[in-house]
Amino acid sequence: MKLVCTNLIGTDSITKIDYITVLNAFNMCGSFDEVFLSSGNLYDPGGVNGNSIGSYYCDFLIDPGCASSITLTFSTFSIGSGNYLYIYNRGPNIPTGSTLLYTGTGNFMPPPITANGGKMLVRFVKSSSGSVTGFAANWTSALTNTQVPVAAFIPDNFNPL
Repeated sequence: MKLVCTNLIGTDSITKIDYITVLNAFNMCGSFDEVFLSSGNLYDPGGVNGNSIGSYYCDFLIDPGCASSITLTFSTFSIGSGNYLYIYNRGPNIPTGSTLLYTGTGNFMPPPITANGGKMLVRFVKSSSGSVTGFAANWTSALTNTQVPVAAFIPDNFNPL
């Protein structure tokens, strides 16, 4: 970040590196149903400061690419009875190709949940029209290969006409 000040005497500036951190935050049932980020925050449809009102059935796929594992850790969990949060290992092919890791309901805080298949699918099912506080969670990933690939080829000088 760079701050520039100018007045009648002149101009001066100061630059701060790594001063601002951008948080990747997403609401269930929002604009995104799949992300390719290695970390971020996930909230119920009411968002960070709101309650979830109405009925919902939506999926959110976390697919960071090259991840050996993804861990979802909750800081808030109060979705009420009769509403469910399902967490699966792997992709959207449910039930084939995915393993159910956790089923949550009510107001019991889930433990950290880890998917070892490289992808994690979170499904939120709210059947009641009433209001619930919802949930807030953070995911992190362990990446398997973070090295930049190096091209290993030799260009040919032959150029046919």
